Amino acid sequence: YGGVESVFGPAGRGQAYLFFDAGWVRTTSDDAGMTVVEENRLTGFGLGVRAPTALGSIDLSLGFADELTFDEGKLHVALIQAF
Repeated sequence: YGGVESVFGPAGRGQAYLFFDAGWVRTTSDDAGMTVVEENRLTGFGLGVRAPTALGSIDLSLGFADELTFDEGKLHVALIQAF
C-alpha cells in the first residue's frame, strides 16, 4: 500500500528516521491440480540513521514486522549512490 517516514535532522548531514510500511502480498501454488491462492496483509515499522558520504548516502535501519521482538527484527544496510 505504501509507507510513512519521519526524518529528524538537516538534509545535508546525518539524520535519524522512523518508518511505518504497509503492504499486501498474494501467492499462488498448484497442488494436485488445484490452484491455491493465499493473500496476506503485511506491516512493518522501525528506525534508522542516514549519513552522507562521498559515495552517496549510507542507511542503517532496524525493522520489525507486526510486533517488537528482537528475534524477529531485521537489520538493513543500504548505500544509495547519487548520479
